[in-house]
Amino acid sequence: MLKLLAPDVKIITTQKGAALVEGFFGIKDNIQVVKTGDELDLGKGKKLKFTEIPNVHWPETMVTYEEDSKILFSSDAFGSFGVHKGCLFDDQTPDINKQYWEDEMLRYYANIVATFSPMVLKAIDSLSGVDIKMIAPSHGLVWRGNPKAVINKYLRYANYNKDFAEPEICVVWGSMYGNTEIMLNAVLKGIAMEKVPVYVHRVPNVDPSFVLSDAYKSAGLVIGAPTYEYGMFPPMKYNLELFQKKHLWYKKVAFFGSYGWSGGALKDFESLSEKMKWDTLNPLTFKGHPTSEELKKGEELGRELASQVKNIPSKKKDENY
Repeated sequence: MLKLLAPDVKIITTQKGAALVEGFFGIKDNIQVVKTGDELDLGKGKKLKFTEIPNVHWPETMVTYEEDSKILFSSDAFGSFGVHKGCLFDDQTPDINKQYWEDEMLRYYANIVATFSPMVLKAIDSLSGVDIKMIAPSHGLVWRGNPKAVINKYLRYANYNKDFAEPEICVVWGSMYGNTEIMLNAVLKGIAMEKVPVYVHRVPNVDPSFVLSDAYKSAGLVIGAPTYEYGMFPPMKYNLELFQKKHLWYKKVAFFGSYGWSGGALKDFESLSEKMKWDTLNPLTFKGHPTSEELKKGEELGRELASQVKNIPSKKKDENY
């Protein structure tokens, strides 16, 4: 569209970006390839400096720093999901909307960037010596009041899959005939006894992006899934495949589920979680409707998980928004 509006426009991009422009749009002319350390003098005291930050989150991603105003145009880095609610800047955002942006930023990170957390840390390190007065990502808030705050948030997110995350529990469950749901209530009762924050998502009712966000930030994870045709309930299996892809590592985990003829859901759970660096409690599976003794075990399972999770130190700190 930009090329149609301004046919003579010069496209400035990385080597990988130039290949994409040619591959998707057939454009080869009037392209200037830049790399880390290159500069572009715009005149009148305005100079751009480029730094490549590959895989945050695309291979061709780079940031652009304007030296006079000290603005970092950060592309997808430090971005967010979410709809602007009358304010573009962090220092204009009322307190009532700040939790919304925290949630949407984490949801963006967990779904889009989490796989590439080592690259995020490397990118932040490469920018450590730059005097940044404002961060303007491609989407989300523009950070001019306290740009260091969003950098600290990204550092926190990037470290969530290097160790156990926040002392909270994300419960993800699905039930076909209500039997797994009955056990869910027992597990939640046990968690409540330890007074640990908990997020509960039913699949497939809840969009996976929200499930992934809460699961990513929580040190504790509960998976409740019945067996379906000798395997795991398909919507739950899809969510676990996302967890695997997005590197939701280092979790304290409890698994439970109902079965009819065989416990295939547990087999899929063990296969999908094998390399996830999870600390899994003894799984609780039961045939058909859970007995009172099995419900007691479910309550104990929830309480044991919560007791372990609540002793994990929080990584949150005063980031001054």
